[in-house]
Amino acid sequence: DGRLLVTLGGINAVAIVAPSAAGGTVTGLVPTGWYPSAVATSADGQRVFVVNRKSPPGPNPRGCAPKLAIYRGQPDACGAANQY
Repeated sequence: DGRLLVTLGGINAVAIVAPSAAGGTVTGLVPTGWYPSAVATSADGQRVFVVNRKSPPGPNPRGCAPKLAIYRGQPDACGAANQY
């Protein structure tokens, strides 16, 4: 549908960006594991796959959503859920 998926390692999220001639607008943030570094979609576009560089494998049940997307590397955003 033309939207872009952009990893934001500093805030543990994937941004959904709607591109336009004037730039782009972030339409949403999807919480990820610790430090997402790559993102891809399935061939049918129904699934999104995210590679995290610092997380142990498995789900991210607490979401680790940052309080504000402008803050980088919030150590208390996830608590102990995504530590080594």
